[in-house]
Amino acid sequence: MKRLAALALVLFLAGCSIGGAKSPPTPPPQAATPPPAAEPQPQPPQTPVPQPPRQPKVILDRPQVLQGDTGVLRLDLPVAGEVTIKVQGLDQQPRVFRLDGRPIAFVGFPANARVGTYPISVTWPGGQAETAIEVVYKQFTEDRLTVTAEQEATYYDPRQAEEWARVFALRATGWPAPLWDGPFRKPLEGDLHITTYFGEIRVVNGTETGRHSGMDFGADEGTPIVAPARGRVLMAEKLIVSGHTIILDHGMGLYTAYYHLSAYDVKPGDWVEPGQRIGRVGNTGFSTGPHLHWTATIGNTPVDPWPLTEAAPLGFVRPSPQTAQ
Repeated sequence: MKRLAALALVLFLAGCSIGGAKSPPTPPPQAATPPPAAEPQPQPPQTPVPQPPRQPKVILDRPQVLQGDTGVLRLDLPVAGEVTIKVQGLDQQPRVFRLDGRPIAFVGFPANARVGTYPISVTWPGGQAETAIEVVYKQFTEDRLTVTAEQEATYYDPRQAEEWARVFALRATGWPAPLWDGPFRKPLEGDLHITTYFGEIRVVNGTETGRHSGMDFGADEGTPIVAPARGRVLMAEKLIVSGHTIILDHGMGLYTAYYHLSAYDVKPGDWVEPGQRIGRVGNTGFSTGPHLHWTATIGNTPVDPWPLTEAAPLGFVRPSPQTAQ
């Protein structure tokens, strides 16, 4: 017994047990201690790189217009200083106005405008942009008149040149902002009897004399004529060819005119509202019967007045009705 006890003691001291020898457990590997993180160093403030201001874009309400139609050109950003618009091939250049500080202009093309592309350049202090608009062919009918020698003498009266020069000077200035609100009314109430369309080729006693500058509505003498939109009376007087004439300024270089009247109900400087009576149908000046000649002009360029009744100016417009070809 003493031997067994001594043997057990020896085995215990040697790290063994009676049930069998076991190796001591291997200690897990120790993770390396990371070095202390470097303290963040203060960075100098970043100076933002200044960006050049965006240049305005030129916007056309549509890329094509018919002969005798009107386009609208505008810049999409306000621009300080003088802005000019040059349309190559157009006799009368657009006048620039501003809406909410943004330059805008009507571009009117006469009925006999050359078909094709018209390059446009827009310049302002420190900038310039280029675009183009295309004028598309429109077929016009002929308006053939046979008149007396007296009427023909009135039509060719040389004194009218001085009168029209005065009219052109009046229409070279005007109210700088739009006065209308929505589409224009028709200048006569009720059903319209259209006798001559805008742009028709005028032939007097067998001689071609140009284009018809407006629309003619047949009506009884004395029929009331109404203002199609808000405006200011620019002229109300008798002229040689157009007879008793009223011209309304609707702002932004847009005018309407009323020819061959028998009477006025307004005078220069008056303000008129849509539907207000301004005069009466007559047969004065160069006229072959009672009717109203209704003209619209961009500055001094006659354009088709009918689209004004289809949609508000500065918006989309449709071409006027045409007689059967």
